[in-house]
Amino acid sequence: MRLLLIIIMILPVSVWAQSSSVNLDDCIVKAIAKWPGSGNANNSLEMGYLKERNAKNSLYPQMTVNGQASWQSDVTQVTLPIPNLTLPEIPHDQYKIYLDVNQTLYDGGISGSRSRIEALTASSDSVQVMVDARKIKETVIDLYYNVIYFRKAQEVAEAQLLRLNKRLESMKSSTINGVLSGNDYLLFNAEVKKAEQGLEDLKMNELSVLQSLSILIGQDLLPETTFELPVQSTTLSTEVMRPEFTLFGMQKDLFTLSQNLSGRTLRPRLSAFAQGGYGRPALNMFSTTFDSYLMAGVRFNWNFYDWGQAKRDKQIFEIRKKTVENMEGNLRQNIDIQLNQQKHEIDRIDRQLKKDDEIVEIYNQVLHNSETSLEQGIITPVDYLEKETLHKVAMLEKVKHEVQLMKARTALRFILGEI
Repeated sequence: MRLLLIIIMILPVSVWAQSSSVNLDDCIVKAIAKWPGSGNANNSLEMGYLKERNAKNSLYPQMTVNGQASWQSDVTQVTLPIPNLTLPEIPHDQYKIYLDVNQTLYDGGISGSRSRIEALTASSDSVQVMVDARKIKETVIDLYYNVIYFRKAQEVAEAQLLRLNKRLESMKSSTINGVLSGNDYLLFNAEVKKAEQGLEDLKMNELSVLQSLSILIGQDLLPETTFELPVQSTTLSTEVMRPEFTLFGMQKDLFTLSQNLSGRTLRPRLSAFAQGGYGRPALNMFSTTFDSYLMAGVRFNWNFYDWGQAKRDKQIFEIRKKTVENMEGNLRQNIDIQLNQQKHEIDRIDRQLKKDDEIVEIYNQVLHNSETSLEQGIITPVDYLEKETLHKVAMLEKVKHEVQLMKARTALRFILGEI
């Protein structure tokens, strides 16, 4: 009894969840969240943080432990006789273990440059994920509007089927009374079956698209789920907010930082060092016993000439910056072309819709007159079916253009980067 009560309490919630409404923006957000590639953005940032930490490690003390045991064929000897002094014989085998500590005091800013490069690389990789995600968004938009089209087409098919069934019922009586031939009735009945078949095809197509969209967004979508029509803005924005331009800007900044790093390789470097160990001999080369030792100091390095390598590296990065600028210009040009084409497409479809309204109005009148003529016996059922087919085609054209107009306006927002 308790289990039954739980099922009764859960069932309405489940049914409501499956038949709830969805909108395009939510579907896009859910699809991006479900997309396996979306995790790469966080992965890139995490890797960038780790690489940035590694780049900064060069500013911390570097410690290494070393050991060595060796035998040499000759050793230092003093052959001159020194009164009252006997020098020990240096052994040919030597041993030592020691700790080296090195601390960078100044590296010309190389560590800071590398750290900034790693951080910017991680950010650009994260933006690249946003660029790749546009393909997912485009797929969601196509599937979403396909669902809307199939549903609107079903409304047209259902309305036609309702009229045909009513007319078929009326013809059945006329056939029984001998007013109408049985052959006309059978022909009309076959057209009704075709209409049912067409409606079933639309439903199956919708179900296929729903299942594909469900996989993308990670949510079960049913024929009962309401698909909200996107808000159609009549004001056209001119601002482009594509993630590609953010990526291009980061790439150019990255090459600028790399140029700076190339120039810093010719700067002098200063470091402190210390070495402490135990061995034979220690610092006294004439000692024959094991002893500990310690040595500390400052080291200076300056690679002041590299045969023009740093200069050539800067030139290479400058060429790469120009390449990115060319890609950026090419994308802007393509966007301008797409925007122009899309605006003309919206205008074209809008004009077609106005004509669709006139055409549908005419066919509504033609269909109404044909129904009257059929009842009066002026035309045959075959003639009436021809008018019904023309009316359905006109209605489907109007539905197609309605969905195309909504999708074209959404595509305009997609090109601008608003979606």
